[in-house]
Amino acid sequence: MIDEFQDTSHGQWMNFLPLVENAVSEGNKCLLVGDAKQSIYRWRGAESAQFSMLPELPEHFDIRDKEIRTRALKNHYESTRLTTNRRSEKNIITFNNDFFQFAGNRFNHDDLKEAAQIPHRTEDKGLVEFFEDETENPTEYYKNTCLKLIRDLQSKKHALSDIAILTRNNRIASEIAAFLIQHNIHVISRESLLIMDHPKVAATIAFLQHFAFPESRLYVLKFIEAFGQCKPDEEVWREALENPVFNLLDWLKSHKIEIDKHWFSKAILTDKLLYLYHAFGWNHSQDPYLSTLAESVIKASENGAGSLFAFLRWWEKNCYAVSVSVPSGMEAVQVMTIHKAKGLEFKTVIIPALNWDIKNKDRYLWITPGTQENPWVDAYLINRKKSLEHTAFRHEYLME
Repeated sequence: MIDEFQDTSHGQWMNFLPLVENAVSEGNKCLLVGDAKQSIYRWRGAESAQFSMLPELPEHFDIRDKEIRTRALKNHYESTRLTTNRRSEKNIITFNNDFFQFAGNRFNHDDLKEAAQIPHRTEDKGLVEFFEDETENPTEYYKNTCLKLIRDLQSKKHALSDIAILTRNNRIASEIAAFLIQHNIHVISRESLLIMDHPKVAATIAFLQHFAFPESRLYVLKFIEAFGQCKPDEEVWREALENPVFNLLDWLKSHKIEIDKHWFSKAILTDKLLYLYHAFGWNHSQDPYLSTLAESVIKASENGAGSLFAFLRWWEKNCYAVSVSVPSGMEAVQVMTIHKAKGLEFKTVIIPALNWDIKNKDRYLWITPGTQENPWVDAYLINRKKSLEHTAFRHEYLME
């Protein structure tokens, strides 16, 4: 049995295919289980269309005797659609049915229109509720809304372990986890508690790397990108990524952040760190991620990595293991990305910052042409822009 087949990549299906063929040729069965609309790993190469088109094989499959092998699959193929949902509450399923009906009509997608499920549970239970942000600071809004919802659930005797907060990426997960910890809400999440992914920690490390290796512009860009995430409402940080910044200290000074280069170069590592926290306006005593970084600097110094260069080498080897400490076995809210939550179940799910753009924002598009169009080129890397709708690449552009 191959489960979650909708998240199978081209290469994986190429490897699985001989095993499937061998199983059915010997009179055995092979069960492929999946749901194309649940595919969330497109960024990792998953091709949900491979599941939707079974028993056909994708056109770009470059395999020997493709027609014969496709016929063999068809001869052994049997499709079964599972329409009864035994897991979710009735009102949740009703909402999902309405949503996919709307999405199917909106995008003219028959598979979505036919995605309706029949609830096994008949009690009138389950609630879907939306909160619209009408403030000028969306980041603060969704953090405070998460806190308020958790407080309300606690007042109704809901256990923290029954609550999950799902986010689009680790950055938002880190922000929410830090905010909840500051307000005495216990949190469990390895990804969101890893300090290396927190914007303030990433900015601090990038600045230290830049100071150690000033000739490399890479660390300037890493600092600006991370620091910009700490100030998401200021366009100046995004503009700096598009326009060259060659002297980071002068650039910071132009934005009223002064770094005394002479003092900084002579200070010990722990003082360097606290100096940066102060210069950037961060209170590390109230931020568990910055506090953990400071503790890591002390730990590294005690183990012989007290200089700037030695610490950066230590950090490169150990950053993936440095996380905010949480007591084991305690009642806590789980914060994770949607990808990590795949297959899990919670009584209460909160999804903050639900303002995702459905358009692919990658600047470039890889296109693999058929051999008839150009037998000498394996793939094209082209700029993604709307004008592609009027070219030979229209289908690939719209699919992405």
